[in-house]
Amino acid sequence: MAERLTPDKRRELTRIALLEAAAEVFARKGFHGASLDDVAEAAGFSKGAIYSNFEGKEDLFFATIEHRDRSVLTSMEDVVADSGELDAILGRVAEALATVMYRDREWLMLEAEVWLYAQRSEEAQQRLADHSQAHLDRVAEFVDRARGAAGITVKMPSRELAALMIASTNGIMQLQYADPAGQHDRLFGRLLELLSSAIEVG
Repeated sequence: MAERLTPDKRRELTRIALLEAAAEVFARKGFHGASLDDVAEAAGFSKGAIYSNFEGKEDLFFATIEHRDRSVLTSMEDVVADSGELDAILGRVAEALATVMYRDREWLMLEAEVWLYAQRSEEAQQRLADHSQAHLDRVAEFVDRARGAAGITVKMPSRELAALMIASTNGIMQLQYADPAGQHDRLFGRLLELLSSAIEVG
C-alpha cells in the first residue's frame, strides 16, 4: 500500500518539482526570457502553485540557486561519509566534482545568470551576497565535518579553504564548458593535491 502523503510532504514535493523545473527554464531562457507560466507548465502545476510557495519570479530564481547549491553539497557530504585514507577521500571528492560538472551544465548556467542579474540591481546584489555568505558557511561546515571524519588538521581557517574550493571549482567548470576538448576535469584532482598541502594527518 502506497504511503499516504501528508499536506506538508505534498507541499515539499511540489516545491522541489517547481525548483527543478525552474532550473531548466531559467538556464534555457535566462531570467528575463523565462516566465512563471513557462515554469508552471514545465513542472505540471498551475501558476498559483508558484505563488503558494514563492513570493514571485525573483524569489523563485534565487531559491533555485540555493536548492542546487545545497544538492551539490549534499552529494559531497555523502562522498566523504565513508572513512578511509586521506588520498582515497580526496580522490572520491575529485571524481564526484567531475561527475557533477558533466551532469549539471545547467547549474553553471544558473550561476552565471544570477551573477549577471545581480550586477544590474542593488537589491539583487545584496541578496546574492547574502546567499554567497550562507553558502560559504555551509561549505566551511562541510570542511569541518570532513576534517573530523578523516582525523586531519587543516592549516588554514575552514572558511578560507571553503572559499578557495568554491572559486576554483567554478573556474574549472567554466574552463571545461568553454573548451570541452580540454579535459579540464582532471584539474579537480590537481586542485585537491594542492589543497592537501594545507592538511596535516593526525
